[in-house]
Amino acid sequence: IAGLLALRGAEVAAGVRVVQRKRKAFDVAFLDPPYRSGLADSTLHLFARSAILRDDAVIVVEHHCRERVEGSYGLLALADRRQYGETVISFFTI
Repeated sequence: IAGLLALRGAEVAAGVRVVQRKRKAFDVAFLDPPYRSGLADSTLHLFARSAILRDDAVIVVEHHCRERVEGSYGLLALADRRQYGETVISFFTI
């Protein structure tokens, strides 16, 4: 594992900036924003604009089935989506 980045709440954007300044990049990112908060979409936009993911990175995001999550965010493309009741796990790749 190259590193672990644990961010909460409003710290996400600041944490991404810190990681970029340190020129770190990750292979895998797990995003679990507060359930039914609508933050999955904005967090995916943030990660897509950042330079903290390696070229073959995978992003796994948990979200509510009614939350807006698009099929692509910049270079991030939806590779798979699994639904378990009202919970959805979306997998994005670069």
